[in-house]
Formats: sequence, C-alpha cells, structure tokens
Amino acid sequence: MRYVWGVVMPMLVQVLVVWAVVVGTQGDGSFTGLGVYLLGLLAVPLTAIINAIYVYTQREKPAFPVVMKCWGLALLMPLLVALLAVIG
Repeated sequence: MRYVWGVVMPMLVQVLVVWAVVVGTQGDGSFTGLGVYLLGLLAVPLTAIINAIYVYTQREKPAFPVVMKCWGLALLMPLLVALLAVIG
C-alpha cells in the first residue's frame, strides 16, 4: 500500500492538475497550456521514479511519514503549475 499512496496517488493528482490546466487554457491564445504540458511531461515521471526509490529505500520506517514526504515532493509540481497559470 505504500506504493499506492506514495507513488501512484501523487502521480494521478499531478496528471489531473496538468490535464485541468491544459483543457482550461485551450483556445485563449496563451502558451500556458503548452508550458504546463511540457512541465508535466518531465515532472510527473521523474517525481514517480524519485518517490518509488524513496519508498523502496525507507522500507523499515513507518509508512505515514514516508508517504507524507512523497506527497510533499509531488505537490511541488502543482504549485509550480498554479504559478504558471497565474503568470501566463
């Protein structure tokens, strides 16, 4: 369950945020959607790989702190996406 809550769920949240911004900015002449798409193209798999490695290496520790650190890392990308959407 660590991998589900520490790797898969944060990745799904990132994908949903990218999808929402890309769909929400279609047709207004802004490159915000493209920037978010390109950021997501790199950030989503990279975050999932980093989180999977972290969960694997922290097997002996309690699950809750490990999963919370994974969520903390995974939520950096949606914050950056929000910043891009506000600026763009």
